[in-house]
Amino acid sequence: LILSTLQEKKAFQRVPQNLKKQWQQALLSPLSPKGVRARCGTIISGLVQGNGPPMRVVAAQLEQLAVHSKVPDEAVLAVVFQQFLASFIAPSGSSTVVFSPR
Repeated sequence: LILSTLQEKKAFQRVPQNLKKQWQQALLSPLSPKGVRARCGTIISGLVQGNGPPMRVVAAQLEQLAVHSKVPDEAVLAVVFQQFLASFIAPSGSSTVVFSPR
């Protein structure tokens, strides 16, 4: 809750990236496996609904959740799948083909 509130503030967007990562680590480290799973679900739902922090912030937080010491396997798979989609699949309605199996 604290981290999502921080990420919504415009002032937090201007904080240097290394300090943002430190804040994220400090706020994510005490999470239990259930908490990590819930946070991943919240982040990914926000992406699907089109609200939340910028993709760069979301990607950094998902990365930290994926390497968390108590991350469950399904959360790792969800993060990897989300990062794959964000990296290689063009948004619907885009005329650019970003991913090709060739």
